[in-house]
Amino acid sequence: AEDGIRDYKVTGVQTCALPICASAPPDQPERVSVTTGCSCHDMSVELGRVTQAIEKQKIIYSQSAEKADCSGIYHRVLDGLAEACPCMDRPDYKQHRTTRRLAQWYHQRGELQRIEDPLEDQGLIKVGVVMFYGYQGRSYKKTPIEDFFKQGKGIVHMGVVVDVERDAAGNVVRYSLFHGRSSGKL
Repeated sequence: AEDGIRDYKVTGVQTCALPICASAPPDQPERVSVTTGCSCHDMSVELGRVTQAIEKQKIIYSQSAEKADCSGIYHRVLDGLAEACPCMDRPDYKQHRTTRRLAQWYHQRGELQRIEDPLEDQGLIKVGVVMFYGYQGRSYKKTPIEDFFKQGKGIVHMGVVVDVERDAAGNVVRYSLFHGRSSGKL
């Protein structure tokens, strides 16, 4: 996992999807998924187990190797979570191979939310949330959502939030994102 530090100056597409499967409060062992009605165990525990297992594989980032780029790594996470929540609705790998297609899958379900002000929308950053990013330094405030799914125009990266640190007031101080890394890096 890699730390992400909240920065009000961040530009680019900032969108997030609803959690993969809703996490249970500490006093409840199970919770019903927001998207499927599937009864799942605490996804923060399962997500930690799955991402640790993937990290141990030391997969080298590659857009040509199967499930070795950021969208492929995400599909590996979904594959691992399917064991804990077999009725979880998830995108098909062959149909939703790219980051843009994954974002479109969430959008079609009404689960993709555009973030224009990261400070205002920081409450959306939770363990299990999928985050999509655009090109650094570009502004997307007036970009039609359909352009987010076009190559060279919008979304270029993604990851899943695996940890969130908040201050005493509940503001996000830092979050950890599990994702594929730059070319050639572990």
